Amino acid sequence: CGAHTLPLAKSGLLSEIVAVELDARLVEACRRNCRLNRLVSEPTADRNNTTVRVVQGDAAEWARKTLRQTHRTDAAPSATENDHNFDILLVDPPRAGLSATVCDMALRGTFEHVVYVSCGRRALLRDLTLLCGGARGNGNEE
Repeated sequence: CGAHTLPLAKSGLLSEIVAVELDARLVEACRRNCRLNRLVSEPTADRNNTTVRVVQGDAAEWARKTLRQTHRTDAAPSATENDHNFDILLVDPPRAGLSATVCDMALRGTFEHVVYVSCGRRALLRDLTLLCGGARGNGNEE
């Protein structure tokens, strides 16, 4: 929620960022930084502005409630919050690694890319094994 949100939003490469963080202090710091950097919190017609939405909560619970558990389709995305198509999933989990729900979301979601930031080598190896093993078994090999 903290270190990655501002640089990504300022890059102009993304139209929307949803930052999910459990720690209330980090959520408030991210919201404050977004305000200080004049990052919008609601979608606008101006494509030069990145929408940043900061959500306080558990990432696994957010994934369960928010993301469709289907693969990317060419259908027009719905406007409801429970029906998003995201291109990129950036995860920066605690040293223990990703929860099973977040790993499942990464495998079943609409993501074209997953960026994994890790400070725990063992958890990274475990998660990559799960993610790569799941990718091989879903019939979408390239």
